[in-house]
Amino acid sequence: MSPILAPPVPAPLRDVMPLLRRLAIERPGGEFDFVTPQAAGEAVTPWILPAAGSSELAAPLPGLRAWAAPGDGDRFALTLDRPGGSQLATVLPGPGAGTRIDYTLDLPSGATLIHEFSADAVYLRGAQNEFLGGAAAPWAMDARGIPINTYFVVAGRGLSQVIEPRAEHSYPFLVDPLFGRRLIAGVRWSERDPRGRTLEVRPTFWNRITMNNPWAIRSGWEEVIALMPEADTEQLFWQYRCHQQFAPIKRSWNLDEWIVRESYLDSFRHLCN
Repeated sequence: MSPILAPPVPAPLRDVMPLLRRLAIERPGGEFDFVTPQAAGEAVTPWILPAAGSSELAAPLPGLRAWAAPGDGDRFALTLDRPGGSQLATVLPGPGAGTRIDYTLDLPSGATLIHEFSADAVYLRGAQNEFLGGAAAPWAMDARGIPINTYFVVAGRGLSQVIEPRAEHSYPFLVDPLFGRRLIAGVRWSERDPRGRTLEVRPTFWNRITMNNPWAIRSGWEEVIALMPEADTEQLFWQYRCHQQFAPIKRSWNLDEWIVRESYLDSFRHLCN
């Protein structure tokens, strides 16, 4: 009986395999020792759709899904689910693939894309001015890992990413934004101090990179309260807001129940606690 052979990985994907390995291995979700399960059937980014006519390929690496989009410069798309969102990478095999990627979106009724130019991030605002998600600042690299200048273009309800390669860049290119929705991975109470309880908040990777966005701060806190209603106090909110703005990379945002400050500025002066 002949062995069943896996389909070969297309050459452009093989050429960017070192970059793909880094993309698949550097998954921040592995740092969580507790995560609140996502609701059954809940999509992390329901407004991102696969391009029409795409055909799924064999996964080049564990955790990655790949699609081919013939007729569009023979581009390849790859997705990687992350806590709170998903990463969408496009492989451009050569000059025929162009320098602009138009993302197919299925936005909720009344939703608006907001382009924050200072960070080149895009946020999705709902009809009631609520935060529904967004896309972090994009990046792009050539086959050798050399960065390529790239930026978003928002036109109404359409989102595109443009790259500006130079002569020294080598194909294929890897173009990659991170789309996010869920801001909180999990919360729990802990007894770390005899003075009282501490609420440990695990932000998603997406939340860590939203930083000073006021919609993200408000929506993230709403997610915390939905998971732990008794935490809905001004003192804990001040600590949460301070961590989100000034200490986003901390593994856990620890909010101390016994802390009493006069104002948010006072909380900031005490290094968020």
